[in-house]
Amino acid sequence: MEERQVAQSIAVLLILLLLLNYYYYNCFYHYYYYYYYYYYYYYYYYYYYYYYYYYYYYYYYYYYYYYYYCYYYYYYYYYYYYYYYYYYYY
Repeated sequence: MEERQVAQSIAVLLILLLLLNYYYYNCFYHYYYYYYYYYYYYYYYYYYYYYYYYYYYYYYYYYYYYYYYCYYYYYYYYYYYYYYYYYYYY
C-alpha cells in the first residue's frame, strides 16, 4: 500500500472516529438528556395528577358531606323550633 493511500485511509478512519465520537458524546448526550426529562415529567405529571384527584375527591366528598349534614340539622332544628314556637304561643 502506498504512503498516500495509508495516509488517506488513516485520515478517513480519523474522520469516522471523530464522527463516532461526536454522535456518541454529543448525540447520545442529548438523547439521554431528553430521555431523562421525558420520564421525569411523565412521572411528575402522573404523580401530581393522582395527587390532585385525590384531594379533589377528598374535598368533594366532604363538601357534600357537610352540605347534607348541615342541611339535615338545620331543618331538623328549624322544624322543632317552629313546633315549640306554635306549641307555646298558640
